[in-house]
Amino acid sequence: AVATPSPTYGNGTLLQQILGYAHSHGAKVLGTMPACKDASCLTAHTDWRQRPTDSTIWLTKPADQVTGCLVSPYGNYLIGEVKELAQTVGLDGVSLQGYSNTQAFCYCTYCKAKYLADTGYSIPGSVNYDDANFRRYLLWHDTQIINHFTSLRAQVRVVNPNFGLFAWSN
Repeated sequence: AVATPSPTYGNGTLLQQILGYAHSHGAKVLGTMPACKDASCLTAHTDWRQRPTDSTIWLTKPADQVTGCLVSPYGNYLIGEVKELAQTVGLDGVSLQGYSNTQAFCYCTYCKAKYLADTGYSIPGSVNYDDANFRRYLLWHDTQIINHFTSLRAQVRVVNPNFGLFAWSN
C-alpha cells in the first residue's frame, strides 16, 4: 500500500488542496519516490535485496542500507506501488529516484538463476572488461532494468494513461 502521508500533510487534505489548485490553473503536479528503497518491504523480504557481493551480509544489513532488486519479486511489488499511486493520489506523474542506480552486480538468488537461464553462464566474480562474460553480464543487467521499466510503464498506463513516469539516478 502507498505510504501514509507525512504528518506535515495531515490526512492528505493539504495535498488534495494543492493538487486542486494546481490543476485548476492548468499545472501538472509530479511526486517523487525512492524506487528501490522500501525499508518495510526489504525488512520483510530480505531475499528481494540486491546483493552487490556474493555474501549473505546483505541479508542482515538494516533495510535503509540496502536496495531492492528489480529482477526479484520486488520488481512486481514496485509496479504495484506505482500503479496504486497513479490511481489514488491525484498526481500527474512520479519521479522514481534511483531507479537505474542499481549495483553493477547483483548476486541475489533471482539474478543468479535468471542470468544462468538466460545465458548459460554464472554471474562473473569481478570487474574485468577483457572478460566476455563480464561484458555480457553488464548488457544483461541493463536489459533487465529496461524490461522492468517497459513493463512498469505499460501496467501504469492501463490504470492511468496520462500518468508520467520519470526514472533517474545519480
